[in-house]
Amino acid sequence: MRSDCFCLILQDMAYDRHIDKTEEELRNLRAVYAQDDVARFIDGLESGNIKNEEQIIALTNKIQESDGLVRLEYSRLLHLKQSGFIEQFATNCNKRYDTAHFLMNKMRSGLSRGLKLLETFCEKKRRKGHSKSKRKVVDNSKMGRCAYNLSIWRLEQYKESVKKLYQEVCSYNDDLTKCIDLCLEMIDQVKYVRTHPDYADEIYDKCRKETVLNSRTTIRRFISLKANLENDIYAKMEEWERKKLALKNLNPTLTPFF
Repeated sequence: MRSDCFCLILQDMAYDRHIDKTEEELRNLRAVYAQDDVARFIDGLESGNIKNEEQIIALTNKIQESDGLVRLEYSRLLHLKQSGFIEQFATNCNKRYDTAHFLMNKMRSGLSRGLKLLETFCEKKRRKGHSKSKRKVVDNSKMGRCAYNLSIWRLEQYKESVKKLYQEVCSYNDDLTKCIDLCLEMIDQVKYVRTHPDYADEIYDKCRKETVLNSRTTIRRFISLKANLENDIYAKMEEWERKKLALKNLNPTLTPFF
């Protein structure tokens, strides 16, 4: 086969995995990953040319690895929520990015790998009327929104490796859905703060009181160290940073998530 023909086929097989970092896109992805349709999975195996045992095992291992990263991202998102994210981010003055964009960046590995998984179950056969424009992976994946064919074979009739792969796909999709649900929950909470000025004022007063208290505690700390507040304050702050860095190096578990 000529190399230019081979490149043409590869190009035709490629799919566009780009997604907009918006709440609407996040909700659309949630609907896709929340599907638990074994018929889509079986048709996707054939469409993606996943046929031999080696491919099945390699894909299963890859999904297990990705699932571990998604669980880590979930723990980070949960920590973000519990650490006061809503009170810090719920503002109409942020001109850099919105809440959905910010949170989707926090789980970018899970979203990226999830889209690659969907592409695995896309049609790999070359189509007539080749176009330079790539097809959207979510719309063309058998595990996404693409139309699929019902198989005469049931999952019970496949090898154990295929059943194991399906279990891992379901587990991965469940964990991705949990991450997305947590993001959507925080998005809704930020919306609530933005549309309820009285609640926003309560948060502002709480943050102000905490800031004042922390400032007083810091000043007392400087005084207890007999620091000259006019000349030695920056030196003391740098000394504290060095001590904190030394502690983190001794105990990696003290390193913050973000």
